[in-house]
Amino acid sequence: TDNTYISSSFSYPTADSVSCEVTSHDICVTSAHSWIFITVNTEGVSQLNSAGDVRITPNPNSGDFTIAGSVNNTIGNGISIELTNMLGRTVYSSIAKLQNGKLNELIHLDESIANGIYLLTLRSGSESKMFHVAVTR
Repeated sequence: TDNTYISSSFSYPTADSVSCEVTSHDICVTSAHSWIFITVNTEGVSQLNSAGDVRITPNPNSGDFTIAGSVNNTIGNGISIELTNMLGRTVYSSIAKLQNGKLNELIHLDESIANGIYLLTLRSGSESKMFHVAVTR
């Protein structure tokens, strides 16, 4: 009954699923509805072990922000960056080069990206780390 669903009760190591029915109670009520399925499964993915000091600044931001910090536990010399909206659609992606294990990447989002909360995922090999990014223009 709200526009946000947060839960910390997902089971590990079993895979949980969450379904969400989206309906309208506006003046013109429609009979159509949509289903969004989100499957949570942590098997095969571990946190970037040395990305604990990575920071997103500023956050909230106006579409321009910096990802900076140390990432020592990576494969190769790059790390993938992906920003997704709350529907899971990718709105930005790139590969950042690391210099001596340091990440310092300036992100400039297109003006068409709306205000809201986004999920920023950093990946290297089978490891990943996720951050929430707030865009307020």
